[in-house]
Amino acid sequence: MTNVAQLQQPRPEVACQKCENTVFDGLVIKQVTVIRLLPHAAQGKCKRCKTWVDLPMQYKT
Repeated sequence: MTNVAQLQQPRPEVACQKCENTVFDGLVIKQVTVIRLLPHAAQGKCKRCKTWVDLPMQYKT
């Protein structure tokens, strides 16, 4: 049986620019209270300092 993490390439880790809290560890969004989907990007609101952080994903229709 194959693990999902083995099938997907991890993306780069993302930390908040203001408080340096890790919001995305390469596979899982962490420490985010709200996710905002934009036409060509996504952002998450840092749980610690409430700053919008760009996430390495996009919404496809």
